[in-house]
Amino acid sequence: MYVERQVGNQCRRHALNAFFQGGVVQWGDIEKHAADFEAFYHIPSTNQMRNDYDFFNADGSSLITWIGHKLLPERFFLVLPCGRVREWLDHLGVKDFDECVDDDPRIMVFNADHVYAMLRRGNQWYVLDSLSPTPYTYPIDRVLTDAKLGIIVALSPPTVSNLAFHLEKNIVGFLNKFPGLHLHTVARILSNGRLGDAHDTLENWVFTRLRMSAWLRGKTSRTNRLFRHVHLIENYKEEKEDNDKLLTYSVVFS
Repeated sequence: MYVERQVGNQCRRHALNAFFQGGVVQWGDIEKHAADFEAFYHIPSTNQMRNDYDFFNADGSSLITWIGHKLLPERFFLVLPCGRVREWLDHLGVKDFDECVDDDPRIMVFNADHVYAMLRRGNQWYVLDSLSPTPYTYPIDRVLTDAKLGIIVALSPPTVSNLAFHLEKNIVGFLNKFPGLHLHTVARILSNGRLGDAHDTLENWVFTRLRMSAWLRGKTSRTNRLFRHVHLIENYKEEKEDNDKLLTYSVVFS
């Protein structure tokens, strides 16, 4: 198995190369991807993202998922955050983790200070960690339930389609708790604050589902243009009202 030995603070590079089983990225590539990632998500280059390995956006993306998608665009990379992996798998309707990643059994594991890869061979999961570059077996259930660990998964299109459908059910189930039209309900939520003000994971459900749908439907789809446009104007105060309308659309109609 391919594992690199730690150099400086370059564990992101080592984890990606272990995940892809080869020297596919250099540190200069990481820095270029970081600049593109920050520009797309309006993240200042001085943001803590540079140092916090557990940083992720509302749509389940991080610097590592951004790079993963560039290297393997036929897979959808998703963050399951530290200490909430099992909870988020439940939100996504995943009952059997091995089944979720069965056709490509490899993940990246992270905490606030470090990231490494794990691969499954047969029935065993192996840790490929630049801080301990000799592979060793480790129970995947302990990773999924560790309060200090999060994971990044690379999902196939059929799996992403199923998860996006389950997120839609979550969103509809939440909105059905309110009387009146869904559109009015969501518009009221947006006019008073973020989606997260209404429910602690509604914003994640909405943005993750939108990113999934954009990825599934392709770069030229209207859904992908909506996803990109939402991020294009998200921080422009003079266009906030238009952006709220787009988010409402993404919740109710997309």
